[in-house]
Amino acid sequence: MILTERDNRIINVLQQQDFCFYKDIANKFFSSETSASLRLKKLKEKGFIRIESIYSPSFNKIMDTASMPFIGGNKKVIRLNNKYKLIKRKPSYWKIKHQLLLFSLKERLEKLLGHSAVFENDIRNLRDTLYNGKWEPLPDFYIKGEDYKLAVELELHIKSKGRYWRKTSDYRNSRFTHVLYVVTNVKKVNSLIRSFKHYKYIGIAHYSREDELTNFWYGKLSLLEWLKKRTK
Repeated sequence: MILTERDNRIINVLQQQDFCFYKDIANKFFSSETSASLRLKKLKEKGFIRIESIYSPSFNKIMDTASMPFIGGNKKVIRLNNKYKLIKRKPSYWKIKHQLLLFSLKERLEKLLGHSAVFENDIRNLRDTLYNGKWEPLPDFYIKGEDYKLAVELELHIKSKGRYWRKTSDYRNSRFTHVLYVVTNVKKVNSLIRSFKHYKYIGIAHYSREDELTNFWYGKLSLLEWLKKRTK
């Protein structure tokens, strides 16, 4: 089997991200679901990729019952077959869970804001990340609109205050106008709000309600309302 340019692009994405939703790959690289199904099935038969159900026993161990509803219409994931992976080590359950939830969050925010997201691996290859002589911080992904540049951080666990302080300082000196921290545990929202009380440009939202956020200065408001405000 001879790989086409499109096949190589798909494999390159999978090498960078480990997992992708079947639906995302189909929408990004193919003109129709039929053509996606035929080609991806061929790549699977030849051993290049694996197509797995999210609701399989292996994924049920990773995704708890609270996480399952957030994957939306995505029912399958695509991963590279083991012999085509650049990195042989097996990713941790937490990394897999973070990545799958991140893809779902990205899909919902793209639909809400009408702009495409740029993932961390893509950010590393962009020249414009150098700002004022320093490299900008790397969010999980960002979305750039006409009047804003929104960084998105998905937090499965709350980190130390010192770690947040260092990163928020980098964000303050970057071109990111807004930083959205999305948490999966609603009980952790208040602690993050207290940690970020000095920053207008940081909002905290729960994963199941990404359009409803809290900012220490502005209180509770929608994501669209917050993006219209001048935060720096």
